[in-house]
Amino acid sequence: MKFVRYHGYLDFDKLAKITSKIDCLVSCSRVYENSPVAVSDALLFGKKAIVSNIGGSKEFARFENVELFEPENTDQLANLMLSNKRSGPSRPYANR
Repeated sequence: MKFVRYHGYLDFDKLAKITSKIDCLVSCSRVYENSPVAVSDALLFGKKAIVSNIGGSKEFARFENVELFEPENTDQLANLMLSNKRSGPSRPYANR
């Protein structure tokens, strides 16, 4: 898993530094989560997010930087990841 790394708890400064280096957040949860903090964090830093269409994650779909995929649909997820990689970086919400 060359491109996946677990960092554990991060304070705000470390989170900002790491998030600045990612292309997008991918949240592949199959579990109903009320409000996934990782998705909120990605949006805070102006990153794109690809999230499962389940639970609170699907509520983020109203933001232009968020795309949904059906849980366990790996083809749909792969296509969204490739599409986001080709489309380039997103703009932070503060600059809109």
